[in-house]
Amino acid sequence: SPVPFSGSLAGDMGDMKDNAPVAPYLRKICGESWTHLVDPTCKALDFIGIRTIGQLRKNLATDKARISRVLASTGFPLSIHLRIQNLLENKEIEQKTTKKMMLHLRKLSMTFNGVYVDKVEAKSEEAKKGIKKGWKVLAINKKPMHSQREIIEMISSRVAQGIPFGVEFSTSSPPPLPSQ
Repeated sequence: SPVPFSGSLAGDMGDMKDNAPVAPYLRKICGESWTHLVDPTCKALDFIGIRTIGQLRKNLATDKARISRVLASTGFPLSIHLRIQNLLENKEIEQKTTKKMMLHLRKLSMTFNGVYVDKVEAKSEEAKKGIKKGWKVLAINKKPMHSQREIIEMISSRVAQGIPFGVEFSTSSPPPLPSQ
């Protein structure tokens, strides 16, 4: 399962030491939807001599196309390639833009891809509150959320009991990965 992280994703990745192994880095970037591709990707990178963050950074600086081919050959989508590239080059800086709101739902009218909102039904309570596709669920009732299952269980239990709940979203997180 992916390693949960806190704080700015860019800060966590940019601060990784050059001698750190690549696998934990990829797990943090991937999220649940793509974690099954980490081991084959690490084997493919190892085959071309890339075992550490420093080696990955160096190769990205000199041969981005080669790294992209390796990532594509193991099944990662373009959004992951770009995220890896941007984070290693310290181009992606996650803003600390969050929205907190209280929800009192009769039914759950949004879907999730990992911890990201994937769809919001038009004219639903969620849509009326302004919730948008791509927002990242950070916490529900101040409890940090790390998986889609956690989010759905927490919201579903509140909806079933008719209990209002607080949600904190990051509105400037990297875009969600495509659904599998």
